[in-house]
Amino acid sequence: MFHLNFHSKNLGWLVAGALLVAGCGQDDEETKEANGAPVAEAGGNQFLSSDSAVNLSGSGSYDPDGDPLTFHWAFDSTPDGSLATDMDNPFTVNDTPDPTTTFTPDAAGTYVVSLIVVDGQGLSSTPDRTTITIHSGDAPVAEAGVEQSVNVGDNVTMDGSGSWDGLGRELTYAWSFARVPTHSSLSGLTDASLTNASFVPDASGLYLIALVVDNGLEPSSPDTTVVRVNAGASDAPTADAGEDVSGEDCTHIVLDGSDSFDPNGEPLTYLWDLEERPAASTATTDGFADRTAEITSFYPDVDGDYIISLSVHDGVGWSVPDEVDLAVAERAYNNPTAVNPGLNQSYDGGEAICEEAAYSFICGYCSAKTVTIGTDAIIHDPDGDTVEFEWSVVSGAAAIHNPDSLETTAVLSAAQPDMPDLCEPNDYVFRLTAVDCTGQVSSQIVTHTVNCCGYTLGE
Repeated sequence: MFHLNFHSKNLGWLVAGALLVAGCGQDDEETKEANGAPVAEAGGNQFLSSDSAVNLSGSGSYDPDGDPLTFHWAFDSTPDGSLATDMDNPFTVNDTPDPTTTFTPDAAGTYVVSLIVVDGQGLSSTPDRTTITIHSGDAPVAEAGVEQSVNVGDNVTMDGSGSWDGLGRELTYAWSFARVPTHSSLSGLTDASLTNASFVPDASGLYLIALVVDNGLEPSSPDTTVVRVNAGASDAPTADAGEDVSGEDCTHIVLDGSDSFDPNGEPLTYLWDLEERPAASTATTDGFADRTAEITSFYPDVDGDYIISLSVHDGVGWSVPDEVDLAVAERAYNNPTAVNPGLNQSYDGGEAICEEAAYSFICGYCSAKTVTIGTDAIIHDPDGDTVEFEWSVVSGAAAIHNPDSLETTAVLSAAQPDMPDLCEPNDYVFRLTAVDCTGQVSSQIVTHTVNCCGYTLGE
C-alpha cells in the first residue's frame, strides 16, 4: 500500500479520529471498518520511438466497494536532462475522476510513473508503477553531398537534401569546415543552418566540409565531403600510397606515403581516404590512426578487399589521388574480452506498510530507488580489439538509463517486504556483455540488492 508515514506527529489525528468514531453510532463504525482499500492499475510498460505525448490510463483500477475513485499521477524517476519534475502540472489531467492523462517527454530515456487512487471515503491504494522508455529510434543520417572540384573565387553550394530520418521527422542542419588549407582565412559557411550552405574559397587546396543533422532528439554522426580547389601557378605534387598490402582483420595495417614528392621541393601535407570496403564492413575514415600523417595505419573490421587513397598538397595544389589495395584475411587468433561488471551492491530501500490478512500479511512496495551501476566495472581486450558493450536486465523490475555506457544509472522498482518487522532483500541482476572486433561475445552478471522493510500502522 501507499506509505502514509503515520508516526508520532500524526498521533493527535489518530486520537481525535478515535473520539469521533466513539461519538458515532455503531452502524457508522461498522461501515468504516468494512471499507476496502482501492487498487491502482497504472497500465503496461511502454517503449516508444517518438517525441509526441504519452498516453496513460488507470482504467483498470477499481474499488472493492464500488466507491468512486480519484486518480493521482506522479513521476518516480525521469531521464537525465528532463525538466518534467520541475513543472507545476506535467500531466494534462491529475487528481480527478478521469482515469486517463498524458504527458509530453522532453528527453530520451526512461520515465517511471506511479499511480495512486483514492476512494470516496479517503482511503488510498498502494502505488502502482509503469515504465515509459522514450528513444529517438535510429539516429538521423547526414548526407553532405558529392565531391566537387572548383577554382579559387567560385561560389560553392553544398547540398544536404539527401539527409534523412527514419521516422520522417523534420531535420535541422549544421554545416562546418572540418579542415581548410593552411593559407585560407575562412572559418565558417554562409547559411550554415540551411539545407544548402555555401562558401567562396579564398585559397587552393582541400576543403573538408562536415554536416550534422538533428531530428530534435538526437544528432546524426557527421558526414563529410571534399571540395578540391584547383592550384594556381605550380607543378602539382605526386602522391605515392605505397605497394599493395595484405594483412588480417582487427589488426592495425601500416600505410606508408613517404615516397610522395613535390617537384618544386615544397613541404607536403597528407590526406588518406577510404574509397571502398567489403559489403559486411562498417569501417570509416575513423579507422585511420591519423589521416594526415605521412606514415599511418588502418584498422579493418572484417576480412575482404579495401581500397585506400592518398592525396598530398604542396601548399598550392593537390596531387591526383594514389590508391593502394588492402587484401585482408580473417585473423587467425583471438583472445576473449575480459568482462568484470563490478562488485555486488546492497542498498537500504526504506519501509513499506504491511496489513494482516488471512494466515499471512499483504505488504506494499518501497519507493523506487535510482542507483549507479558500473562504477567499478572493467572491460579489457588482451588483443587490443575495439569492443562494443551493453548492459541488460536479467531479473528484477529495473530500468537502465544508458545501457551502452559503462557507468550508468538504473531505477530499481517494486521492492517489497514479506511481513512487518523484517527487511526482505530484493535482488536485481544485471548483465554486462562485450563483443570484440572478431565478434566473440563475453559477459558477466552482477547483483544489486534493495532491502525493503515492513511495518504496520501504530508501530
